Amino acid sequence: MDQHKLQFKEDQIMKPFKQERFNIKQFQRDLEINILSKTDEKIVFEIINIDAPIANSLRRIMIAEIPTMAIHKVQVIQNTSVIPDEVLAHRLGLIPIIADPLQFVEKDDQEEYNELNSIDFTLYAKCEKKPNSKQDDPIEQQYTNTTVHSSSLIWQPKGQQAKLFAANPIRPVHSNIIIAKLRENQELNLRLICEKGVGKRHAKWSPVCTAFYKLMPSITIKNQLDAQRQEKLASICPMKVFGIKGNQIKVVNPRNCTTCRECVREANGFEKDVELNKIDNHFIFSIESVGQYEAKDIMLQAIDVFRSKVQLYIKE
Repeated sequence: MDQHKLQFKEDQIMKPFKQERFNIKQFQRDLEINILSKTDEKIVFEIINIDAPIANSLRRIMIAEIPTMAIHKVQVIQNTSVIPDEVLAHRLGLIPIIADPLQFVEKDDQEEYNELNSIDFTLYAKCEKKPNSKQDDPIEQQYTNTTVHSSSLIWQPKGQQAKLFAANPIRPVHSNIIIAKLRENQELNLRLICEKGVGKRHAKWSPVCTAFYKLMPSITIKNQLDAQRQEKLASICPMKVFGIKGNQIKVVNPRNCTTCRECVREANGFEKDVELNKIDNHFIFSIESVGQYEAKDIMLQAIDVFRSKVQLYIKE
């Protein structure tokens, strides 16, 4: 260290971690959850006064421990397309399926498929010449089934499934997902079986496109700035974090901050005027659903799974 003449400020030196005794009543009193935006597909919310291990546990549960139904077995009766069987099976497995996993159980390796542990689909498509089509017509107008979509997956109810799911039939989340492209006389004839699973077994069972969090930025303007420098500071921020109100520059959109550090770069001349930090107990979550669940339900299920893990730990 002396050889390279390295110097550290006091706040850059790692200090021993001090473990404080956990107080459940104080935790319940201080915990705060606010929903910032919400649609069926995406939710953004903040959790205040929790530690990073709890925030990360919730994130990992959303990704890996909330069950869904996904295509797991593909019986290829006929495949004369250009896509190899194993690639086709992999593509099919990634098609999200709308089916309430609470109505199913996970299948044991030695167990036979039945109405309680599986869902059956069939897919049949053959590309054939359309009568009266012309040679110079677009290919889609000359032939049938030139593009096979997820809408070609036909649910085959077994047992009481048709009655149980009459109000909300089992189907792919999206009907326009491209499975394969066919040309004249090429054919797909498949039988598919869905199983219940979770993301830590395979990503196809994960209910989220993305699930991440960031720490809430803490931005402080330490010095008074003249009008020209205020306008410059507001303009250099690409996320429009700063705004001028009443002839005074203020932090107006702190949640927009991506910590790009443009405001504290030495070249811009504000490194002594702006202080940029993170609030270590304020987490902003963003969750985007694949489509089997509403985004808010993923959050609620993650909390339930986390609670059950804590209760199991207490019992042990």
